[in-house]
Amino acid sequence: MPAASIESTGAIDIRCNTHGLVANKKAQLTFHAWDDASPPFQLIVQAPSGQVILDRLLRSLPTGDPQAPPPITFSVLSGEYKITITEQKGKAQGKAFLRIP
Repeated sequence: MPAASIESTGAIDIRCNTHGLVANKKAQLTFHAWDDASPPFQLIVQAPSGQVILDRLLRSLPTGDPQAPPPITFSVLSGEYKITITEQKGKAQGKAFLRIP
């Protein structure tokens, strides 16, 4: 069985620990901005069906650091999830594809 994977591009890196991630588990997303990106950020997650399952405005990025907000968590099924995050008052953005076997 192939492992889950994530491919991220852009000025805001989208990260997910894919070790052991399979259908019917929860994905946890964290982010790293390569440039000086400023909040707020718009996060959109699309399911493999194309339906938007998460549309959230973030006041600060969940980075995984001790004082940062907790990771963004959502349940996954098999397929490819499209994730986009955009700086609302600037140009920084990130896109990722999360593939679940």
